[in-house]
Amino acid sequence: MTNTWFKVVSCLLIFSIGAYLIWRWDDRNLISYLNYKRENGDYYADFNLAVDKDWELVCDSHPYDGPLYLKKYDRTYEPVAWSQDSAWGLLFIDKNGDYFSITGSESDGVDFHNLGCLPRDKAKFEFDVSRKAWAPIKSAGS
Repeated sequence: MTNTWFKVVSCLLIFSIGAYLIWRWDDRNLISYLNYKRENGDYYADFNLAVDKDWELVCDSHPYDGPLYLKKYDRTYEPVAWSQDSAWGLLFIDKNGDYFSITGSESDGVDFHNLGCLPRDKAKFEFDVSRKAWAPIKSAGS
């Protein structure tokens, strides 16, 4: 009986870990991409290459800023980041206004500065060493 119980608990644990990793795959993928770039002295990142799902606009989303209304989609998006100073959240919005989010925190080694909203073709970032954060390339947002 103990052996059967151990097998059941082990299977549930493995399933739970697998489900968590699949659920957080986009988060981990983007964070790994940005950390790899920074650690290798490459301070340029293109979200068009890093996030391969269907999206046309990326916006920062933090509870301190409140909900985000976008007239283009006639839709309000609730914040997706945790309500903490070091947390960040990104909304990736498709042409229909549907979205998926990627969240993280400075403890992941990634932070953003002055993101706002950027169309996919302008979602290019550089690592600001003095701020220790990724920021949109100035020419990318214009």
